[in-house]
Amino acid sequence: MKTILLFCLVLAEFSTFASAPKASLSGKIELPESVLPNQDIHVNLYVGINPALPRDKWGEPMQQLTVKAGKFSINAPVGNYFLTISSFNCNPYELPIVIGKDYESFSVELAPLNIPPDINTVELYLMNKGENRPKKYEMVLKGSRWLPKDSLQLEKGQQYFFILNNNNIPVYRPDKLVNFSIEKSCFQNFYNNGEIEFEPHTIPQPYVASKGQWKGNSLNPEYSKVVSELNQWKKDYQKIFAGFLKGEITEKDPAYLAFIDDFESIQEKYSHQFPQLFIEKKLFLMDSASSIKKALDSKDLTEKTKMIQSEEFTTYLMEYMALVDRLSPDSPFLEGGFINSLISFEQIIMNNSLTDAQKNTLGLSSDKIENLFQKFLQSESPYALANIKYILGTYYSEKGELEKGEILLNAIKSDCPYHYTITKGILDQEILGMKSN
Repeated sequence: MKTILLFCLVLAEFSTFASAPKASLSGKIELPESVLPNQDIHVNLYVGINPALPRDKWGEPMQQLTVKAGKFSINAPVGNYFLTISSFNCNPYELPIVIGKDYESFSVELAPLNIPPDINTVELYLMNKGENRPKKYEMVLKGSRWLPKDSLQLEKGQQYFFILNNNNIPVYRPDKLVNFSIEKSCFQNFYNNGEIEFEPHTIPQPYVASKGQWKGNSLNPEYSKVVSELNQWKKDYQKIFAGFLKGEITEKDPAYLAFIDDFESIQEKYSHQFPQLFIEKKLFLMDSASSIKKALDSKDLTEKTKMIQSEEFTTYLMEYMALVDRLSPDSPFLEGGFINSLISFEQIIMNNSLTDAQKNTLGLSSDKIENLFQKFLQSESPYALANIKYILGTYYSEKGELEKGEILLNAIKSDCPYHYTITKGILDQEILGMKSN
């Protein structure tokens, strides 16, 4: 019997103030015959992360379950997530997903864990509670089995695990396992008595990936592909992007042009399926990889004013605002970073920096910008809403609208309690600073 993880997303909407529609992520898990029938399965749901980042940068999951075989459920608002599923004797399954308003079903087959073909060393560790470092015991190869080098009296009720080739590769004994700790990059083994041994030939080779199947629109299989391609694009061009920001590379350099061409290639391939995702990605590029935006951020007021009153800036602003108008507050891909640019545009208007001709061409006003703020404060994604409220809350306080700013910042605590501004203490410091002014 294969490991089957079946998800059913049933949306239960409710209309309370500052609350997002939620879906119930529920399903059933069956374990294969090769593992203990009562071993743990770990289901984690992360919000607003880039899975390309190292795991220690992910922070805590919004929802995490340790379940046995049988039914389970997770409540999650509409939004953009990263799902991980892990268990003993299985390769983990990881997938970026979008939880939308529609009914969805999702199933996963976890494949058996494998190990490298060449094993040079095996070490046995005893994890004692309360100790910073586990005790290590050397293992020696005897025939096809690795056994403790010295006579070892196993301690009843303690946890043991193996490390291969000194590199924290997780290994296991299928008939002994009952727990898994992904943070330690190892499988832990629980023994009551008997002999510890490690037999590589009992472990599957070569590597077989865990697989998933799904039905519905929100859990679109293509989403995993586009995320993978965008992450690879960012990784490949990280130096180019950094060089542009530092002024070492211009928009006319071949490397920069290739950087933009590759993005447009991905956009052309997937934007018909994920139009809202690419609208915000395009806004991100206009915010961070544009000579116009760099000039707007300049401390040289003469250079800044010259750029603002140029025809080039008028064209830029028209394109930017057209994209913002197409962006939906209901988009599960929404992140909200573009709000910073809308603030800078409002400041340009308030400083009367535009020419009369530009004002007539653009038809832009402080009221229109404020209406856009209110539009995106209706976002259904709690993570995006928290981002937007933090940006606007600090902006309003800087303008002297302290009460308005404080209301937005305090709302983050109920809207998105796992937001980074809360977990890192940034939000409380911001509110405290507002009150002291």
